Amino acid sequence: MKANDENIKVKLLLASAWNKHDIADDILPESELKESSKNAVKEAVLQSIKKDNEEFLLLMQEKGIETGALIDKNDIIRLYIEVLTHPISQVELLLSKRMNLEKVNNTTDETNQTCLSKVGKLISQLLGDDEYNPYKTSGSAQSSNGMSDQPSPEVKGKFNLDMFYFAILLNRYKVADLIWKSVDDPIAAALLAYRILKALDEIVQVEAEAELSDALRSQALTYQDRAYDLLSECHERNKNLTHQLLVRSLEKPLQNHTLLSFAESNGLMKFMGHTSCQTKLSEIWRGHMALHTQWWKIAVGIVFPFLFVIGKTKIQFTTRKSIWSSGTEEEDVEDKYKTHKTLDRRLYDVDLCGAHETTAMKDALFYFYSAPVTLFALNTISYIMLLLVFSYFVVVELQENITAVEIFVWLWMTTLLADEMRQLLSEKKPGIWKKAVQWFKTKWNSVDLLMYILFILSIILRTTLTGASFRSARDLYSVTLAVFYLRLLQYFYVSRGIGPKIIMIKKMLLDLLDFLPILLVFMVSVGIMYQANLFPNTQLSWKLLQSVLLIPYRQIFGDIASDYLEGDASSSCVNNDSSLSPNDTSEKCPQQNWIIPLFGAAYLLLTNILLVNLLIAKFRYNFVHNRFNVNINSGL
Repeated sequence: MKANDENIKVKLLLASAWNKHDIADDILPESELKESSKNAVKEAVLQSIKKDNEEFLLLMQEKGIETGALIDKNDIIRLYIEVLTHPISQVELLLSKRMNLEKVNNTTDETNQTCLSKVGKLISQLLGDDEYNPYKTSGSAQSSNGMSDQPSPEVKGKFNLDMFYFAILLNRYKVADLIWKSVDDPIAAALLAYRILKALDEIVQVEAEAELSDALRSQALTYQDRAYDLLSECHERNKNLTHQLLVRSLEKPLQNHTLLSFAESNGLMKFMGHTSCQTKLSEIWRGHMALHTQWWKIAVGIVFPFLFVIGKTKIQFTTRKSIWSSGTEEEDVEDKYKTHKTLDRRLYDVDLCGAHETTAMKDALFYFYSAPVTLFALNTISYIMLLLVFSYFVVVELQENITAVEIFVWLWMTTLLADEMRQLLSEKKPGIWKKAVQWFKTKWNSVDLLMYILFILSIILRTTLTGASFRSARDLYSVTLAVFYLRLLQYFYVSRGIGPKIIMIKKMLLDLLDFLPILLVFMVSVGIMYQANLFPNTQLSWKLLQSVLLIPYRQIFGDIASDYLEGDASSSCVNNDSSLSPNDTSEKCPQQNWIIPLFGAAYLLLTNILLVNLLIAKFRYNFVHNRFNVNINSGL
């Protein structure tokens, strides 16, 4: 019997290696495996995963063999060690170096756990957060995502995420596709695969592996499209259940996320732009108010709360359940019916006494003022009022003596700073350092930190400086106020018309930063040439650096300064030649030199016609590209 099992094992391995499916078809049984044959089939499954032979796995599934249930934790670890200790492909070599597994030559328990720990650490590094590590508890018999030494009866017959990680990380894309179709949550798995492949692509780009980078990027986009298409299919079948799918908690290692929160935190804009995501976000944004509620009605409701009961200012709500009770059995049954059968939610008018089939006034007030859109409007109004008071203080009442208006601004800023501290401490991360890292992932929080640092420094200067030096406090206060005004741009993100333009401006600024070194080279080169010929032997000072850069910079914007470059002297300058001492501090006349106009013309030709238009073309490309993406995501 043992010899027969070995014979079956050898035949299956050879059939898998040579891709001879007809031989495997004759060997494999038509029904459930016998206990004596499981080991042979298991080795063939592992060989197929390692060789990226999905056809062999499909053949087993057609035979009714539960291939996924044969694999346990030690088998996956063995695959990692076999592949990464003897890397062949570029991605295998790259991961082997990053995980430092090149010299592992044994498979002891300690080595196994070290390997699994390194795989988990690699995944968390690729995804940018330790919370995504699926093997945090790899020292125990069971990993954090439920991978145990023996196949679980609950996932019998299914591949799990651990095999999916292996296939995605090590470029077994055919097997990865097969496994993806078998996982419990294919949308989450597709988004996870997209992020892992995108991160690998970024690493490979640094290594200058263009061919591998193209393959990784192509696979990443494939999984992004799969997540999008699968969500579209769910949306067509049942919109309401799809909305619930988007906000339900995911399984480990994404247990701290929903599909929406994972997509948002990882910048999956195509997925976020899906109609289902956008309508769900609109529901969350409006709270229990009707989705069609107009902005001006919300504004009127904020100022005159009782007006949203009557006339054209009337606001309808999607629930009549009282916040002070759990609701009647009839209401609960109705809500369940609406949740499972239809997306169209019934709308209820507001009644002062809470008559039948209406929303009571006290409940409507709570729903209205607790809605995110209302809270955002109140926050915006509050911030604009702060800017007005702050502006009045800096422009009109900033004196050496502390005024009541200034104290009022200080107190207001203290409340804002306290709220930022609350946001920081409420981050769902262990330890203050990880909370801070998570807090800084929101880019606008960096602007907030800069604002508060400048404001604190302004207070320190205004309380310590007097007399003529008090001007420094005024200068810093004005800079702080300017930063506060720039932060107002964040509030425009909610606007469908202005929000995308703010994002475009951000990307254009990044393009400008990439362009500045090129422009700076031209400016410095021609500026040095100007200075050396117009004002030879100039005394070394900070003003000299300003003079070198000022004229080339102004020429970009049309101030050619032709008289200056041609050496025309003003009445206040003194004659200047190369024999004058560098320590001479008198204002010197520019020297006449035929080479200056020649190089000046060449500089203007390169900068104003070539470089500036190149930058404009780059801006235009970004504008058109981003506007196209916005139109797709908004369904226009």
